[in-house]
Amino acid sequence: MPEQVTRRSQTLQYVVLGLVLLQMVAMVVFAYARLGNFRHMPDPLQRLALMVRNPSVPRMVPLAWVNLCIAWDSWLPFLQKEAPRLLRTEALLTPNDPLRAEIADFLANADALRPAVLVPAAAAEMNLRVLAESPSDAVLNELMMTNVQERVSRADARIRMLSVKLEKWPRWEELRTLLTLLRDHGFNQTARALEPRLPLKSGSPGHRANTVRTLKCLNDLSRDSTGLLAVMNRWSEFTRLAAERKGTGNADKAASSELLFGRLTDRPTLAEFADSMAGPLEELRSRR
Repeated sequence: MPEQVTRRSQTLQYVVLGLVLLQMVAMVVFAYARLGNFRHMPDPLQRLALMVRNPSVPRMVPLAWVNLCIAWDSWLPFLQKEAPRLLRTEALLTPNDPLRAEIADFLANADALRPAVLVPAAAAEMNLRVLAESPSDAVLNELMMTNVQERVSRADARIRMLSVKLEKWPRWEELRTLLTLLRDHGFNQTARALEPRLPLKSGSPGHRANTVRTLKCLNDLSRDSTGLLAVMNRWSEFTRLAAERKGTGNADKAASSELLFGRLTDRPTLAEFADSMAGPLEELRSRR
């Protein structure tokens, strides 16, 4: 009997000691969650730190989140809607065009890049500008989490890359070259028709990244099959064939190419200018 009492007493002591140790651990965890460095905490502890209002928790809205919300408020929904048609327009985006791959990748993953998917608490707010500038405490708390910030940053990086690819699409440069040549040759009517259809070149005076306008230019281009789209593709082939002929070293062929360039005439509309390119282009093809 005394042995049983002793064992029970020892067991009770162990239980009490265990409870004391658990309480001490809990106090240490609570103290660290309350006063520790938020950025160095694991995710579960970060949530506790938010609950106990750790003063080291940053309260600024992450820039990546702001950029993402503004992009979804301005140009991404339009691109998501128009992307299938843009990808079907072979005269606009050739199979090997890097922009085609970028748009196709966005279309496949667009919904996963939405703010309300990245931060479910954001689904309650329909105004994306409000989400960007003054999100609720629930959203802001989620945005403070390291794993959430990493997801948002990756999504923002993908969207920024898409924006850069739109701005620096090589075919914009082809059309800018054509615009310069039109001005140099006094084709003022065609130049005036072409200039407002192009986004400003990065680094040029007055340039400011404007993905909304660049996307509009691309969309308008894709729909203008007899005008600017025809000019772009005929000009691309025209310059390629002319360069091939000049590279042969044959003076007559080079002169012939210059003559064909000289046969282009100034037109008031891009559709008319595209039509005027047909004859010289066909002649270049026949003399290859």
